Amino acid sequence: MEDLQIVNEDQYVIMSEKQNGLESALHELLPRVEHRNCVQHIYRNFKRQHGTQILREKVWTYARSSTE
Repeated sequence: MEDLQIVNEDQYVIMSEKQNGLESALHELLPRVEHRNCVQHIYRNFKRQHGTQILREKVWTYARSSTE
């Protein structure tokens, strides 16, 4: 928090690549900061098991959507 000069946690979003332990550490140290996973890394993980062009198109379509 000091290095990033975070004063108001509600104004930040941290994006990661789903590293082991990072999500729990972020939740513990910065409980009000929103945490998101990088869609490119999520897609790569899905691709290993379900690698199709249809999946690729759907993942990126959903990632670009502006609603949940």
